[in-house]
Amino acid sequence: MAPIVPDVSTVVEVNPGVLLGDIEGEAVALNMASDAYLHLNSSGTFAFGQIDTAGSMSVGQLCQALRREYAVDEEICRKEVGEFLARCLELGLLRVIGNDK
Repeated sequence: MAPIVPDVSTVVEVNPGVLLGDIEGEAVALNMASDAYLHLNSSGTFAFGQIDTAGSMSVGQLCQALRREYAVDEEICRKEVGEFLARCLELGLLRVIGNDK
């Protein structure tokens, strides 16, 4: 299966059974069903928390939130958010629930 490459209108949510926690001082997202996990840096923790708190979020909305929190160029933000979300989707930490178009 080809990897999912989210665009700005892709809407994602945290998969049921995924926990965001702190293990020995590091933030980790853990898929309890598959045991897949991802260590999160501060921006990854912020992004994952934004999606979790909102219930669901489009890539564009997430980039807006990240750009408000961090001083980052829009193009770079979209590229890096796309890569982060693709990895989270691959690990089953997030799932695509639609498109906000």
